[in-house]
Amino acid sequence: MVLRGYQDAMVLSGKVWADETYIPRWKTKRITKDGKELRGLSRNQFAIYSLTDGDRCFLKLVGVGKPSEAKAMKAYSGRIAKGSVFVHDGERSHGIVMKELGLIGKSHKTEETKGLSDKDNPMEPINEVHRELKKFLSRHGGYSRENLQDWLNLFAFIFNTPGDKYQKAQIFIEMAIKMRMRLRFREWAKPKMRG
Repeated sequence: MVLRGYQDAMVLSGKVWADETYIPRWKTKRITKDGKELRGLSRNQFAIYSLTDGDRCFLKLVGVGKPSEAKAMKAYSGRIAKGSVFVHDGERSHGIVMKELGLIGKSHKTEETKGLSDKDNPMEPINEVHRELKKFLSRHGGYSRENLQDWLNLFAFIFNTPGDKYQKAQIFIEMAIKMRMRLRFREWAKPKMRG
């Protein structure tokens, strides 16, 4: 609850890397009626749209499956300052983002970056965010897929907040103390009562 609006006012500027990453929607493999697994970027995969300026990251859950112009605009609109350099992997849906938000595009297609070492890869800043996010989620394997955006907010807070884990914890506690909200027992206990 403390971090629910954490990323709402975030706007990145300068050189901004963008990409999408996907995580399984179900803990087990989902199969179709004919018994085969869904392949590729199917409805089996949550789509997480990601940005970084090299220091901070922004992560937005935008549905499932393949990228689209509508999803890209929903995720990135209002998150990148006009005139910024938009570094991306050539995904077709990024074209509308650059046009509508007044960004300067710089594309590094996957074919050209495949096999490059991390230090030589021009997409490394966003790749680092994705690597760290996947590690974070795997360490918390029991996370609720229904609250995935809350987990993305927590990751973004940890990634974006300077200092060691104790300093981050102190900042979080200070945020929680300053926040005023009402949590009714019935709302908090409802999931526990069902299980």
